[in-house]
Amino acid sequence: MKWSLSIVPITQIISGTKPPEKIDLTQSMSLCATGTIWTYYSTLIQPQNSGTRALAACNFAMACCHGYNTYRRLNYEKQQAQPAPIEFGGLHFKLCYMNYEYLKHQFAT
Repeated sequence: MKWSLSIVPITQIISGTKPPEKIDLTQSMSLCATGTIWTYYSTLIQPQNSGTRALAACNFAMACCHGYNTYRRLNYEKQQAQPAPIEFGGLHFKLCYMNYEYLKHQFAT
């Protein structure tokens, strides 16, 4: 059951069926934290056997894939916050809002 929390996001990452704008940031962050905490906890269980190692592997996979989804979503939001490149006479600039008018005046043809 718990493997499905890791397998489904991994297949979505590989196939590209889930775009970053549809990733729920809160859910991904909480599942990443849960996977990290339970991976650590499963290494503390004594004696170690195949069941505890499988638990650690499952939680590690969950932490990794949801951590990557969190990164994808945050990177998408960062890219959306940047202004679009503006072209002046063949030159491309990524402008911040304060320099827009100055550069528009300087490179206008």
